[in-house]
Amino acid sequence: MSPRKKDEHNHSNKKRQSKNLPCPSFDIFLAEFPKRLRKLRSERGLTQEQLGELLGLKEGSFGNYERGKSAPPLKCLFLMTEIFHVDLDYLLYGKDSIRLERENAMDSMKESTERIRKFMEKLHNILRENASLIDEAADGAVPPDKAQE
Repeated sequence: MSPRKKDEHNHSNKKRQSKNLPCPSFDIFLAEFPKRLRKLRSERGLTQEQLGELLGLKEGSFGNYERGKSAPPLKCLFLMTEIFHVDLDYLLYGKDSIRLERENAMDSMKESTERIRKFMEKLHNILRENASLIDEAADGAVPPDKAQE
């Protein structure tokens, strides 16, 4: 076999092997992406034709995306994020990173609020336990402007 034919043979074998590699995230994408597109389009009250026009697509192209027959080009994906008001993670994989960030921030705020509440409770107890000392100190204290005279 000539070197050129050998390279072509190896290249075609590599192509076949890469097609057989399992890629669960891509399989999930293929199954769920069309459903998500349909849901988002319906929520916006748009027809396939209207959305296709907004995206500058040929007639029927968007329907192919919703049926999983083809995938939109990157430019269309970015336009869809703007039209649907979602991020690319959500559009492609259903992972709402903005929602997750908000939930994490809320959890952090709850923890901080709880720490502040406990601190304030301890401070209140200290003040209550030492009220008489505080009153005595306040009664006998000299105002700062009088102390210098």
